Amino acid sequence: RVPTEKGYRYFVKNYLDSKEEISKRDKEILDGIKKRSKKLSRDLGVKNIAKVIADLSNSAVIIAFAKNSIYYTGISNLLCQPEFAELDVIYNISEVVDHLDEVVGNIFDAIQETEAKIGKENYFDHNCASVLTKTGGKLVGILGPVRMDYRRNLGLINYCKKFL
Repeated sequence: RVPTEKGYRYFVKNYLDSKEEISKRDKEILDGIKKRSKKLSRDLGVKNIAKVIADLSNSAVIIAFAKNSIYYTGISNLLCQPEFAELDVIYNISEVVDHLDEVVGNIFDAIQETEAKIGKENYFDHNCASVLTKTGGKLVGILGPVRMDYRRNLGLINYCKKFL
């Protein structure tokens, strides 16, 4: 059967570390994009890294350079998930995207450590989960379905903290 939000929270709290590591393959991919991004402006390099994280996590990625400067990618990854096939859920997610600046503005200063927020406790929408962190003055997050791969996504976020 499908785990509940409570089950996912229990799993994340008791079996995962907020400092999860990533696989060798993911590390090689991210190291490659990091090297290629050095030739670009800082913001463009960060956006390229965000696109790769979105592909690896099969989720949306949000990067806030400040409370009012937000970049997101991978919304199509999010919407192609089976949980988001119903019109009312798609509508809710589109509202989240339309008001992303407000949500990020409200949480920008509150996020300090890497954290996973699941379902009802998620800042963006109760149908989603997020893995968020703050690094170098930027808020970085993966937004996906409640059944996301928390181990992998925590690892991706933590690895990217080193060079974002």
